Amino acid sequence: PTGKAGEAVGHVSLDVSPGEFVSIVGPSGCGKTTVMNMIAGVVTPTGGSVHLNGVPCTAPRRDVGYMFARDPLIPRRPAKKNIEFGLEIRGLPRARRNEVALGLMKRVGLEGFDGAYPKELSQGMRQRLAVARTLAIDPNVILLDEPFAALDAETRVNLQHEFSHMWYRLKKTVL
Repeated sequence: PTGKAGEAVGHVSLDVSPGEFVSIVGPSGCGKTTVMNMIAGVVTPTGGSVHLNGVPCTAPRRDVGYMFARDPLIPRRPAKKNIEFGLEIRGLPRARRNEVALGLMKRVGLEGFDGAYPKELSQGMRQRLAVARTLAIDPNVILLDEPFAALDAETRVNLQHEFSHMWYRLKKTVL
């Protein structure tokens, strides 16, 4: 924090190259999530500017995926339909959505759970589903706001390991 009332973040400059995996660290309340929200285009800075690939971040972008500490799954949609959500919004044909979703379910270890609703899945399975949903839209940049923090230690380590392997293969920019 900068010490000024109402100012969440001050004097931040960050340059991330394509394909890099960068971690922002700091104490609780220092503005890490605010920075991520500005990059995602869901919060507008009151001063300065935020650019991604030379384009101002003034609204949510199609090339950015965002994973939160708590999964934002849609409770009324089964697992496969949750993965398909972003693709559906983008107008992809049903057959292509199905292909992408089933491939990602296999990749994250949820093969066979396509009809399961989020409430029927463990927290670790829900987070893997959230990873698959984020990857489904094929973002160039993936923002991770402590997505594994709510998990037990063993599941957290396993998911971090799985995600790092996916990042290595996909070469996405991760913050």
